[in-house]
Amino acid sequence: MANYVKASIRGMPIGSIFIYPLTTPPAGAFLLNGQNISNCQTLYPDFWSWLQNAVMAGSVRTLSNTDYESEITLYGQCGAFVISGSDVRLPLINGFIQGLGRGTDKGATVAPGLPDHDHSYKDTVANHPASVPTYGANNQAGSTANSTPTKTTSLASAYNSIYGNSDTVQPPAIKYNYCIQVFNAATELSQQQSAQIATTLQGKADVNLGNLSAHTAIDANCPVDYIIKRWSGTSSWYRIWKSGWVEQGGQCAGTSASAHNTVTITFLVAFANTKYVGFKNYNASGTSTPVVGHVSIYDKTTTSAKTYTYGTQERDWYVCGIGLSDPTGTDPLSI
Repeated sequence: MANYVKASIRGMPIGSIFIYPLTTPPAGAFLLNGQNISNCQTLYPDFWSWLQNAVMAGSVRTLSNTDYESEITLYGQCGAFVISGSDVRLPLINGFIQGLGRGTDKGATVAPGLPDHDHSYKDTVANHPASVPTYGANNQAGSTANSTPTKTTSLASAYNSIYGNSDTVQPPAIKYNYCIQVFNAATELSQQQSAQIATTLQGKADVNLGNLSAHTAIDANCPVDYIIKRWSGTSSWYRIWKSGWVEQGGQCAGTSASAHNTVTITFLVAFANTKYVGFKNYNASGTSTPVVGHVSIYDKTTTSAKTYTYGTQERDWYVCGIGLSDPTGTDPLSI
């Protein structure tokens, strides 16, 4: 079932040749009118790959552009491809496509022909001049002494080589365009295809995210952690993970210029305990070596920490740890 659904979504296989009644081919298809697809290798990589594989397997016929033109001049059409660099010239088909059966000459152009036949007439002239010849299988010259009527047979192939090249004649026909599928465009799925996809996906995907636990509950069995809430302001931000891990940061500055300041950083999201870690940069544009007091935090609580800075220039800070649990159900992680 899965393979069938996949084929239904993809549509017609690349390289398929089909009849189409409109002048403009459907999405993904090109008319087999001898047109050239420039930069085919880049624009239509799937078709390019299909064509290369088909050539290697001997499943399609290729010609030089000169031989291609010669075949069109001779027969009016050509079933071969021309590959020149990254360009591809498509076949020109404006006649009948003949079934291959067990043959191996795929894409070969079959010469036009008609079955050979003869014409007979009875010479009822008793005597005719020797200058009047007869033609065909008998190819008898005229005779002035022919007193007995003769029957002369002539083959049509003696007049035109098209006779005898085929065992069939032109049958009644309806003219439509031949197209080739170059790429698969997205199309609207039918109700049957939609039902098949729904059946295939049943039990494999849960589109309802309501079964996820609230971000206040820490799931120790969760194999992959992910962000469930985040916020960013002008000078601060935070991220809360499904496991309960909290990251937050921002900027702080002293109030006294040209002096040392003790600054209190108030957290956006409270921590479960003081076992979180954090740091602060000394001077984003400075090159001097900072002292420990200028990049560390101290006097930690679950909602704030202090740091030591110089002047009023803004410094960046960052802390991370386990967020506060929610025994009351009031979601203290939100602000």
